[in-house]
Amino acid sequence: MLKNVHQSKSITYVRKKLSSKFSFYASAAALTDYMESKPMASILVSKYDRTFLMLESCFLSYMISSSQKNIDFLKYISRSISVFKLPHEIKNGFYLVKQFSDKISNALNVIESQIIKLNNIAYLQHDLELASSMIVNFVLGLSGKQVGIAFKLKKNINSYVLSIRGSKDCSIHLGKLVNDLTADLNGSGGGHDKACGAVVPQDKLEIFLNRFDKLVNDKPF
Repeated sequence: MLKNVHQSKSITYVRKKLSSKFSFYASAAALTDYMESKPMASILVSKYDRTFLMLESCFLSYMISSSQKNIDFLKYISRSISVFKLPHEIKNGFYLVKQFSDKISNALNVIESQIIKLNNIAYLQHDLELASSMIVNFVLGLSGKQVGIAFKLKKNINSYVLSIRGSKDCSIHLGKLVNDLTADLNGSGGGHDKACGAVVPQDKLEIFLNRFDKLVNDKPF
């Protein structure tokens, strides 16, 4: 009870400190994290013109993705957001988004030609200069399967790092399934029902993929 009181006071304090217009960024985050259908997120998203919100959220996402090795620019983005500068207003943003979009466009042919399909899932091992969390969306869309997986080998830990996405037809909770599977293989993983991640030991990847493929059509968790 006391914990709930403290949480309520903290929420009230934060609300007083933050302008309501910052809900725009929460809404943008919900879109790019595939969470816009959740109860609270759906309320926030409905407050704004969807097309404009999608434009700004994607703009911000691409700027951040293209600047992962530029800490100073990431800090600049944070400072800009703190004074409610919209993503399209951030200096050099258009150049970075164009550059990143070109990189994605060039990678599409590689992605489509190297996808491997099983009965229910499709996967791709890659060494592209793009995050697996982005590539996996193309794997899912281009394959037509219930689940898409993209991964890279991290040699320093002798493991593969996987990003996993489910289609609307996928009824199983992927985060829970991945958590259970990786625990049995000395790996780790978990996440949301349609989007999650995993770390799988290099010598256990094939086992993971085959088990995953067989379980996707099982009863929902």
